[in-house]
Amino acid sequence: MRDVLPNDVVSQGHSLIGEWRASDDLTVRSITAYRKVNNFQNQDYLTGAFGPFPLQKNNSRTKQDQWSQEIQLVGTGMDGVLEYVTGLYYFTESGDNFSNSFSGTTTVTSRTLATIKNSSWAAFGQLTVTPRLLDERLHITIGARRSWDKREATLSRTTQTGDGPITPVPGIGDGSRKFKDFSPSLVVAFDAADGVNLYAKAVKGYKTGGYNIRASSIANFNNGFDAETLWSYEAGVKTQFLDNRVRLNAAAFVSKYRDIQINVQSDPTNARITDVLNAGKATVKGFEGELTIVPADGVRITANYGYLDPKYDEIISGTGQDVSNMFRFTNSPKHSYALGFDYTLPAMSFGTLSANLNQSWQSKKYSNASVASGAYIIGSYGLLNARLTLAEMPFAKGVKLGVWGRNLTNRDYYIMQFNIGRPGALFGEPRTYGVDLGIEF
Repeated sequence: MRDVLPNDVVSQGHSLIGEWRASDDLTVRSITAYRKVNNFQNQDYLTGAFGPFPLQKNNSRTKQDQWSQEIQLVGTGMDGVLEYVTGLYYFTESGDNFSNSFSGTTTVTSRTLATIKNSSWAAFGQLTVTPRLLDERLHITIGARRSWDKREATLSRTTQTGDGPITPVPGIGDGSRKFKDFSPSLVVAFDAADGVNLYAKAVKGYKTGGYNIRASSIANFNNGFDAETLWSYEAGVKTQFLDNRVRLNAAAFVSKYRDIQINVQSDPTNARITDVLNAGKATVKGFEGELTIVPADGVRITANYGYLDPKYDEIISGTGQDVSNMFRFTNSPKHSYALGFDYTLPAMSFGTLSANLNQSWQSKKYSNASVASGAYIIGSYGLLNARLTLAEMPFAKGVKLGVWGRNLTNRDYYIMQFNIGRPGALFGEPRTYGVDLGIEF
């Protein structure tokens, strides 16, 4: 039996925000950020269930670091009629990954070495106009973003059967692609009454293409995948009444995708081997509602509900056939809700106590995009969490002490389900609890 190893993640992130008030109407803002990750991940499936070896064992070591810089100009004009933000953005990252995948049924070990180097540039701007007419209740916002992206990656693989020789997989994975996009947006909002705002918006979105280091073959890796775009349309209402003790927001939306990217498991015996495809066209419809009530000082009750109806409209196969009925959206529950209760006690001599109790629930969802690969439905489940926080302690300024518990009912639930030659799944966290200490300065 092979050892079961723990996962180990070390990450760090730093940011620096600087502002210069150039005038009463203009602020120059700089946002600099850096992040670094060193992640060892180990997955051991069904050791001992079908023999002395695991049905499949995956582990990988990933290292990645990234840096970004954004410059913003934020200002107003024409005595408040105009509000604007414009700026430039730059992002760069590099990383490498070494992974092993062992199949106990064939005693074959597959090894992958991959590197990535990505960069992105963008220029953006947004302008809100509040004309003097209609008692300044009409607000029109227009925006745009121009993006330039570059994706570079390499991939090499070897295989080994038992203790036999290590054999390189033929081919060289080495790719470089560039993408660009122009995404406009338009939002029209109207203050229909005190505490009532109606709005409608149309926004174009874009996700860059690139390379998939988990591709089923070197050829599929070199082909890469194209960018994904969407037009999203939304209309809603935001209200606040009863002396701001009740807030009710609701919105309906439709998103139209083109060249939507989907991740499909290509090897039925290996959950690590997947291909990213540009599926064609898709439509996602939905509704969201949010209610917040403050019945008394220190008490807040929240409720959120979401409805989602996603559908692939067109997926053209290599033979020119529409096979959209053979695919479905993953991780997209039709119904979901969240309930929360917060209570902050009056200040006491030793500090301020606050309590939170919340529950989230979601209906069943698919965890595999391809119908041919099987149903793989994750059933509906809800999670109950609680937290007690002590803050504003006179003897420890800026210190917060928290006691918390997650999944208090110890519910068994899947977060992922897949095929590894046998049906496999990853469970969510069981009941967990702990204490944390935070310092603000």
